[in-house]
Parts: sequence; C-alpha cells; structure tokens
Amino acid sequence: MAYLKDNSSQDADWLSAGLPDRSFSDAGEVMLALIPPIQSPEGDTVLTKSPMRVVASGMKLVVHDGETAVMVGSKSKSALDVFPTGTHVISSSNCPLLAAKSRSPAAGFDKMVMDGGPVFISAQKKLRLSLTAIGQTGSGKPGGAKVTTEISVHGPREFVNFVLSNLRTEYDDASLTSALNSRFISALRTALAATDLEVLKNDHGVLERPIVESAAQIGLVATVSIEYAGEPTPDLAMGMMNQTMGDISARMAAAQQAMKIAQQRQGMSGPMPQPFASGQAPSTQSTGITCPKCNFKNPPSVRFCNNCGTPVGKKVCGKCGAENGPTTNFCGNCGSKL
Repeated sequence: MAYLKDNSSQDADWLSAGLPDRSFSDAGEVMLALIPPIQSPEGDTVLTKSPMRVVASGMKLVVHDGETAVMVGSKSKSALDVFPTGTHVISSSNCPLLAAKSRSPAAGFDKMVMDGGPVFISAQKKLRLSLTAIGQTGSGKPGGAKVTTEISVHGPREFVNFVLSNLRTEYDDASLTSALNSRFISALRTALAATDLEVLKNDHGVLERPIVESAAQIGLVATVSIEYAGEPTPDLAMGMMNQTMGDISARMAAAQQAMKIAQQRQGMSGPMPQPFASGQAPSTQSTGITCPKCNFKNPPSVRFCNNCGTPVGKKVCGKCGAENGPTTNFCGNCGSKL
C-alpha cells in the first residue's frame, strides 16, 4: 500500500475500498481478497451450476438463505463436499473430498487450486410435476393414472448425484423435470403392473408410495396427489402424448446447448448444426426409394412400389452378392438367375 500511495493514489484508494480491513501476508492473499465471491445468480430455480471449473484456497463461497452448495469435481460424476448457508473461505479443510481429487500444492505452498466448482441447490423452491401413465395392471386389464407431485430437495448430495447421472451440461428446471418425469413414470408403471385394477381404483396409496420412495432415494421429498386411477381414458392418452412431446423438446434443447458448448470450446465457425431439421425428426421418405415408373417415394425397405406396384429397390445376387436392377432376371456380374 505504501508503494501505491507514493506512485498512484488512485490505485491505492481503489484497493482501500475493495479490500477487507485486515492484514495480508503476501500479494497472493491480496488478489484472492479482490476476487468476487462465488455465489448463485439471482433466479428462481431448484439448481444452478457454477461456471467455475476450478476454485482456489482462500476464495469466498457465499451460500444464500435456503440454499446448499455441493462441490463437484470437474471430471468426476459424484457429489463431494457440502456447504450450508453462510459465507465460507474455501480450503482443503472444508473441501477434503475435492482436494483429494485435485493436484497437491507445490512444495512450500499451503494454498492449492482444486479441480471443481459448486452446484447450488434451493431447498425452498418446489417443483411441480404432472405425471400420466398407462399400462397393464396386475389383473391383466389395462389401467392408467394421472398424478400430480410436488418435490423439494432434502438430501443435496443424493440429489446432485442424480443430476450428474441424468443431466448433460445444462442444469435447468426443464431438463430436471424431464429426468424426474422418466423416473417417476417408471415407478408408476411398475405399480400398475403389480396391482389389480379394482384395488387401483380404491387404494390410491399403491401409487403414492412408489413415487415417495423413488423420490427419497435421490434426496427428494415428494407430496403426491392422485387425480385419477382406473381404466384408461382418452384424456389420459392425450396427457401421455403431451408429456412425451414435452420431454422430447427438453432433450432437444439440451442437445442443442451441448453442441453450442462444444462449438465454443473447439473454436468452430459457421452455422450451428441442429439435432433435427426445423425441430422435427427426419422423414424416412427423404431416404426412401423412388419408383422408376411413377416417381412415387417409397419407404426404404419395400420391394414393390406402394403406388403402382412396379418392382423397386435392388436385387442382390445370392451367388456373388452383386446388386442388380429391380427388373433384372440374371446377375450382371456372374450370370446367375435372380
């Protein structure tokens, strides 16, 4: 500070305003004190992944009210150290699991850089899911259920382990909802298959319990409301279709985000490739067989035109394996009869 006062009063004033009122042993401590604390951005989401891929001893981690921070290694697929609400100074003492997966500090240094960063979990935010399932019941008759469940995080480490295993790069509520839908609908279908249809109508607990138990296994508390249980209805079928389309949209958005991140990391240029053209799955007719007589586009596996009956596709010789035209009677390669 004395040097700065003699050479640059403006820098000295800036440092005085930005540094906490305490003593520093070296320039490294001054730099760490000037780095903004790691904290979740403002927003109303269940989880937020910090963009930081490394943290260092001495950096501050701010965990807001109602939040928990879970350290995740940059290369690991498991939740590590957990931080409750408060302001924490990161060190190998309060990050022992992350420190163990990082390189040791150089000889003579007590501070280290750790390979990982925090995921912030909100225990106050609740996520509401609408679930629809149709399947064969234990009595052999078709059955279905429409369920609403509200979930909140109770075990941050278990929950982050689920997130790491089921989400790709974008940790948002849409991707999380899609992953939870798949898990809980699977639990519903298992319950349907094990329950008699008449029991299903009268005992809703047979559907509530599997969801509550499945949620508890991944650190969640679930409150379940059964809106309908019984024979399949048109509304149930429509609900399943809408739910499936929503999950597909979420997966497509996640795939687009993953490609965008990959493009940025590789320094690529040019337009971003899309998972599907115009957001739709590619048509099988674009790779089908065109009839030589009427120009009708047929599916790729047909042998005769679906429009006029003309032979299409290619005949493969059973003797030499050569491909021949659809109307050829003898192989052009070996002369065998086709």
